[in-house]
Amino acid sequence: MEIGIYVDDEAKERGESEQTIYREGQKHSYIAEKVIGHGSFGVVYKAYESYTREAVAIKKVFFDERYKNRECEIMKELEHPNIIEYKKSFVIDGGTKEDVYLNIVMEYFPEDLKRVMDYYRNQGEKVPLFMTKVFMYQILRALAYLHGKGICHRDIKPSNLLIDPTRNIIKLCDFGSAKKIVPGEENISYITSRHYRAPELILGARYYSHEIDIWSAGVLLVELINGEAPFKGENGVDQLIEIIRVLGTPNRLQLIKMNPDFIEFKFPQVLPISWSYFFEKKVPEDALDLISNLLMYIPSHRMKPIEALMHPFFDELRASTLYSDPLNRVPNLFDFFKEEIELSSVQIIEQLVPTWYRNEELERMQKNKKAICTPSRDYEDELDKMVRDHKKKSKRSKAQTTRRRGSQYELDDQEVYARFYDTKT
Repeated sequence: MEIGIYVDDEAKERGESEQTIYREGQKHSYIAEKVIGHGSFGVVYKAYESYTREAVAIKKVFFDERYKNRECEIMKELEHPNIIEYKKSFVIDGGTKEDVYLNIVMEYFPEDLKRVMDYYRNQGEKVPLFMTKVFMYQILRALAYLHGKGICHRDIKPSNLLIDPTRNIIKLCDFGSAKKIVPGEENISYITSRHYRAPELILGARYYSHEIDIWSAGVLLVELINGEAPFKGENGVDQLIEIIRVLGTPNRLQLIKMNPDFIEFKFPQVLPISWSYFFEKKVPEDALDLISNLLMYIPSHRMKPIEALMHPFFDELRASTLYSDPLNRVPNLFDFFKEEIELSSVQIIEQLVPTWYRNEELERMQKNKKAICTPSRDYEDELDKMVRDHKKKSKRSKAQTTRRRGSQYELDDQEVYARFYDTKT
């Protein structure tokens, strides 16, 4: 066996740990300090490498060879400033042949977005709008990269967004539910934490795409501004009702696009309310517009992450004066690398990167006697060709129908009406 683990159960109950995680035949080992997360998936430890003293996070999950674990496979191909870094993984024996665990070693970040929001909530405050912009920009940038690679995270929520508070860097983590979406391939609908679950998932759609992540991002944006999630149902039916209270009753076309099996379903007839009415306080128009473009019934109408990055809501982050004051603690938001450019286009990246930043980067590289990073015409042509080819492939994808019987929630007309009017305030 490659790895051994020793566990102090009493320390574990206290949220601490006296574990030694070591690699046989090597002098390097991981020493677990404490448990920093747990759930149905398993346990996450904060640990450090004994030789370098580097802090890491180790996620320990039950390993069943009968089921494919995509998490490591997906994480190995990801390299992005707003996605947690995968370091290595190993399997350990828990004592019996059936008791086997997969351990994933990752970059360690001290905080998560949930704790940040809880802190402000406990103070009776909201997350500052400027900080909301910094966080959301990085979240959308991570999603643009993921979706460009065909990967859907499928569990976007505050606790899966880690934060370095000293630099306000945010990183997406926990790829246990992530999957490469293949057009025409069926997926499970009972996915994503309830309050962040897209309406098509509640309706049992099995041929959904990356747009379910965009819905979750829209919910996050509202939660950051408002202090709590906008839709907080106690179960799937309640969750759908809460969405209808704000967006109104979905029309026939919207139902077809979410799940055509529900075309004849009798929903309560509710008019939508404006997002400006929804919020307790005045919210900038550009924020309301971005929310409206992210939280839409028709999945394909939701704004793509790369488009959202260009939204006026983030214009404040493109000002050069913002970065001259270190007290602002703004991370580098414009360090787009080659793969990000290849997954979008040179033209889009040029719109995203402010002129002042490009000029500073070129000047810096010239001083370092490196090649100027301005893409050549041939390079631009090649990237444009890649984008055109990608669009052609997308158009060739055939529309698939969904089956209601696969839904986690067998919705009943009378139940929805009863729940709606019984809980109406």
